[in-house]
Amino acid sequence: MEVVSGSSCRLEGRTINEETLGAESDDRLIKDVYVIVDGSVIFHKSYSKTSKEPALISGFIGAIASFAREITATGVLKKVVIPPVKFMASQIMERPQVIVALLLSDSFPDSLSEELLQKISDIILNRYMAELIDSKGEDLSDQISKEVHETIVKTIRRYLETKSTRNK
Repeated sequence: MEVVSGSSCRLEGRTINEETLGAESDDRLIKDVYVIVDGSVIFHKSYSKTSKEPALISGFIGAIASFAREITATGVLKKVVIPPVKFMASQIMERPQVIVALLLSDSFPDSLSEELLQKISDIILNRYMAELIDSKGEDLSDQISKEVHETIVKTIRRYLETKSTRNK
């Protein structure tokens, strides 16, 4: 990772900063954010021009999460890489089953992905738990979207500042 200026750096030939999230065209480093409750997408934020079908993605993530539990008894879905993308996921509740998932470029740093998952999970658990449990599969994107986006921007900004400080 090469630092370009105070709050941006270059990763895999792309400039990353909090405004573009790595986008110079439609090749964004963060593509989509999902919150899935018992198989239903209750939150989806897309950062790419070509959005994926949320129901298809939630079915895939739910199936892989169930498969991980089935073959390991205690395993949870963390990461699925399908170049040039990867899914990073965190199951934050067992009942109801709540999964936060990111669809990212496969070059996006895993450490930053894990930090983003944790920050988004904290928002869901600390501020929207009652709505989440009462959602019955309803889309809560309008209520949650602004706060999730601001958290992503702040987390990336802090990550870039830390990288910049270390490289000086």
